[in-house]
Amino acid sequence: MGSFYADNRGTDDSGLRQAAELRAELEELEAVNVRLSATVNRFAAGRRARQRIMWRNRAGTMVILTLVLAIGLMVGVTLPRVFGDQPDEQPPPAGSVENTPTLAPTPMPAQGVVPTDKWVMFYGLESTLNGQPLPVGAVIRAYDPQGVVCGQYQVTEAGRYGLMPVYGDDPLTEVDEGAVPGDRIRLTVNGAAAMVTGPDEPVWVTFADLKQVDLALSGHTD
Repeated sequence: MGSFYADNRGTDDSGLRQAAELRAELEELEAVNVRLSATVNRFAAGRRARQRIMWRNRAGTMVILTLVLAIGLMVGVTLPRVFGDQPDEQPPPAGSVENTPTLAPTPMPAQGVVPTDKWVMFYGLESTLNGQPLPVGAVIRAYDPQGVVCGQYQVTEAGRYGLMPVYGDDPLTEVDEGAVPGDRIRLTVNGAAAMVTGPDEPVWVTFADLKQVDLALSGHTD
């Protein structure tokens, strides 16, 4: 009898050890799962952060390049006026055509996109054509309320466009180059009017503003 009880106690002890080992393995697997989940979450958060940084860097680069262009244009126009040789001019005789006061000409629309020293940056991250991501090569144009084209961009990444500078009008010229504060911008894709899906409204408000204006176009075959 003593041998029977001893054999049974040995079997029970073996079962308890196996159960303890299984519990330890399960706990270790659960700890591994927790570490994997944390790693995946950190990777996803880092990817989102890198995307945000990428778009901010693109916006900053475009702003800097445009500022350099604007400063270059202003210097190129101003320096010859200030330091250039000016011929001696005599006032025209009284009654001549040159001495007759005239009304200022009506501003005429510019031909094509004319860069100025004022702009608002438009871009889209989820733009579609017939329900599919906007294809590479599609051309987006921006028009002010007077029909002046003041921005243009050719898609290089499916479903996205921009940064696209939408230029403002230069009040010092006789040409209408683009928008003024408060203008609602009309956008087209391959020449067809596109629907704005947000999140921002396509309104030209403040110089150097940044607007995400996603577009959608349906029933278009180009």
